[in-house]
Formats: sequence, structure tokens, C-alpha cells
Amino acid sequence: TDHALLACCSRLLALRARWPALRSGQWLSPPHDSAGVASAQWLRADGTELAGADWHDSTERALAVRLHTGQAQDAVALILLNADTGDRLFMLSPAHWQCVFDSDAADGSPCPGRSASLPHALTLAGRSLCVLVDSVCGHALLTNAAERARP
Repeated sequence: TDHALLACCSRLLALRARWPALRSGQWLSPPHDSAGVASAQWLRADGTELAGADWHDSTERALAVRLHTGQAQDAVALILLNADTGDRLFMLSPAHWQCVFDSDAADGSPCPGRSASLPHALTLAGRSLCVLVDSVCGHALLTNAAERARP
């Protein structure tokens, strides 16, 4: 519906405004830049980094993108994409992942049980996208912002 689409777009805009990793004004750096921190890391659903042949595998229809600004206080974002028609299991790196967007819901809201800290694997519905943030980094980001705002 139009209301769900408006809610979905509003949710995406709010996420972009809140999480620096989702709004970088810089080109994404390769996995091993001069500072040793990747702003984007492309991963297979099993959690391993994409290699050359993976980019040409027409049978693989899922991937994840780990985004980070390179600033220690900023949360890491993980975007999971499943272009296949069936469900797909994604292995998550150790972190306190929290789902903040799920395209399987018309308005993009996280499914129940995905708003809390997630286990180390997540099943994504077919033809859907999920945005996760590291809730520990995110909490530190919000706490630091609140402390800076104090007089």
C-alpha cells in the first residue's frame, strides 16, 4: 500500500541519517587500504570474503556487504541481500547484530525477534534485504553523542 511504501522510505531515510556507515560521502575503500580498515567488505552468505571467481558465479544469488567508516566510535553496518526465490542462511561475524531494516515486511520494520541481538546466523527470506548494525557500537555511538551534547 502507499502507507507501507511511505513508511518503508521513511525508515530507510532515518537509518541513513542515524548510522554513518550508511551515508559515506567517500568512495568505498578496498578491504585492505593503507589504514588497514575496509570501508566495504563484500562477503558470501557463508561469511567468507568474496574472491575473484565468486563474482562470476551465476548460481550464487546471495551476498553481504559490511560497511564501516573507519572511525572506531561508528557502528558497523551489514547489508544482507538474497536475490534467490528461496530462504537463505547467512553466517554472521561475531558481533551484537541488531536488525534495523527488513524488506520482507512491507514497511521495512524488523521482524519480531530480529530487533534484539541476533545469533551468529540469520535466515533471510527469498528476494529480500536486511540491514543489521552492531548494537554495541551503536549504543556507544548514541552514548557518545549524548555526552557531547551535555553543557
